[in-house]
Amino acid sequence: MRNRDILLADLEEYIRNQKIKINSKRTLNELMTFIMDEKGKLIADVSCYDDLVMALAVSIYAYNKIREASPSRYMERLKKPQSNYLKIDDISDFNVRNAFGDISKEDMKWLMS
Repeated sequence: MRNRDILLADLEEYIRNQKIKINSKRTLNELMTFIMDEKGKLIADVSCYDDLVMALAVSIYAYNKIREASPSRYMERLKKPQSNYLKIDDISDFNVRNAFGDISKEDMKWLMS
């Protein structure tokens, strides 16, 4: 898919699932003039604009990218439910991420001895 299509698909999902509230009448008016042309492309109707719609779509995309890269999201992905305590053998090959984002395997047995 092209970038514009991806942006508009994300915008459509946010509006459909009521993940955002649009308070701008100008933006709502532009959304109401979005049409699909003969080729299936979403565009602004004749003599209408799409600046605010595209700005909103880019904002949603940027918000999603920032949220995905945030440390709290990263920590959520690392959390795994554990019913037992770790054993020494469980941490012999442990993935460690450094400040630059690189992942390397480390033997962490020294922590438990």
